[in-house]
Amino acid sequence: MYRVLFVCHANVCRSPLCEFVFKKIVADRGLSDAISADSAGTHPDEGCDIWFRSKEVMDANGIPWESRSARKIVPGDYGRYDAIVAMDYENLDDILAIMGGDPEGKVRLLLRGKAVGDPYYHGDFARSFSEIQSGCISLLGDILQQTSRGVR
Repeated sequence: MYRVLFVCHANVCRSPLCEFVFKKIVADRGLSDAISADSAGTHPDEGCDIWFRSKEVMDANGIPWESRSARKIVPGDYGRYDAIVAMDYENLDDILAIMGGDPEGKVRLLLRGKAVGDPYYHGDFARSFSEIQSGCISLLGDILQQTSRGVR
């Protein structure tokens, strides 16, 4: 099983969006038995559910989701996941600090060379959803290419 962890600041907007968008893309390709996804935050609103606006944009785009509790990324997550995907450069720096580096090259931005803007602050959940969907499609392609014969 190839495991992906999506990480944003509070784990209530972008990273849960990524988690459920990615799960849908993976399911649509028939790969749910081979690839899993989860999410966490560098400074989470621990115990909080997904932000209501993120739920609304998922509903509007036919993305199934389930209630969950925000949680903090911890050093042990480095060994549990094959890819740790940050939403922006601040998240990336925080992840590297929490993990004490990235010796296996598991940590990356969702969008190559670009941050996914935080819709909690800019309010454009549709734009963030579009960026996330595009990034998740690319990420799946990268994973399939990286594992060459499929996923382990």
